[in-house]
Amino acid sequence: MKKEPKAPSYEKLTLSEYEQRYSAKNNTKLFKVIAFILAATIGIIVFVCLFALCKEAYELNEYFGYGAIAVSVLVFVFLYLVPLIKIKKLRKFEVDVNAYSIKNAKKHNAKIRQELATNIIDLYLSTEGGASGYSSENMSALVNARQSGDSQELLKALDVIYSNDTKAAAKSLITRCAVRCGLFSAVSQKDTTDALIVTLINLQMVKDIVFMYGFRPSDARLMKIFAQVVSNSLVAYGLGSANIGNQVVRSIGGVAEKIPVLGGIIGTLVDSSIQGLSNATLTALLGHNTIRYLMKEYHLQAILESVEINESEEEFAETCEELKKELSDAKKNAKKPDKKGDKKGELIPA
Repeated sequence: MKKEPKAPSYEKLTLSEYEQRYSAKNNTKLFKVIAFILAATIGIIVFVCLFALCKEAYELNEYFGYGAIAVSVLVFVFLYLVPLIKIKKLRKFEVDVNAYSIKNAKKHNAKIRQELATNIIDLYLSTEGGASGYSSENMSALVNARQSGDSQELLKALDVIYSNDTKAAAKSLITRCAVRCGLFSAVSQKDTTDALIVTLINLQMVKDIVFMYGFRPSDARLMKIFAQVVSNSLVAYGLGSANIGNQVVRSIGGVAEKIPVLGGIIGTLVDSSIQGLSNATLTALLGHNTIRYLMKEYHLQAILESVEINESEEEFAETCEELKKELSDAKKNAKKPDKKGDKKGELIPA
């Protein structure tokens, strides 16, 4: 008998406990800047690799070089700029909060959850025979939660879908991207080409995973994702110029080196297999980390939903309102003319 997926139960925390454990406090702006710098670094890597390939093409043939430039422009725009813009424009949960922003964050997160549920339901209904990949049982629970307007039920229904249906689809995507990355790296045997392929496939994979979930990670976790894309690109470039196969051939006692054809074949095969496996593994790791960051954000906003504002904080807010009212009244009284004075409220001289 098949077990029904269960949504996790979230711990209830006070606002001060949540801030201490999970909020990024004043580092959010710094994370945003670093994420921008890393995104620009990815663009620089793509540009440099494309420039190197165009230069080689131009040296072979002038018209071939012009064609390579035109293709490179399209690659840069549609495989770097477009995915990056789509990722940045996608909505994200507000999880770094304090006493002043928690109410707005809760409203913002609730709106996102409703939009996510609506989009998933529309996708499911627009495809025939469950082609969207969502199970009928999970979708039924999501529809009921959406119609009832129960925030907690909607949280649980979305959690079950993300932890099962969406995760399975994302894992399948990661496998395809990792295999593609490994095969292309094994065939190209060129450092710039390897770095370009790994960078573009990694970035496209991240964009597709984020769109599967319907929201993007916070700037702090997006920074980590972009840093891993840069790292994978540099590793791919290093492997492409490391001549690992030749080192392995020399390490087996020089027997294969005495047979020129055999030595060359072994070197090439070892190089391609190691490069392909390494790039595929790093791509898969990036994909799984992206899923982990997304689910971390979802769990944080679910925990935040159960956080209640303490009475002391409510009393402080009421005190602020009373002070505003008293200051406003005092300002009005100051403008009123004095009974013993003139219209401007000045005292009559004795």
